[in-house]
Amino acid sequence: MAEKAKKQGADIATVTISPENTIGSMAKAYIQLPGNTRSLEDGKKSVESIQPVGSMFEQLSWLTYDTVIMTLRDKTGQTNDDLIARHANLE
Repeated sequence: MAEKAKKQGADIATVTISPENTIGSMAKAYIQLPGNTRSLEDGKKSVESIQPVGSMFEQLSWLTYDTVIMTLRDKTGQTNDDLIARHANLE
């Protein structure tokens, strides 16, 4: 989906553990969060956690996404109805 959007002229931004990954390398901007996944190189961990595999990253991602979206919504004077009208328009 990121490749499709970029080909259509969109700037890519991502939230990731590894900004050097495929989507991270396409991104104009990224937010790097701590976390662990099975795909981290050489078994290195971003942070120690008692949570299984990617749970910490997933939880931090949801909070980050909501915060970014609410901040942008408020700064641009939009409403939740404005956001709903554009939801999932690339599919």
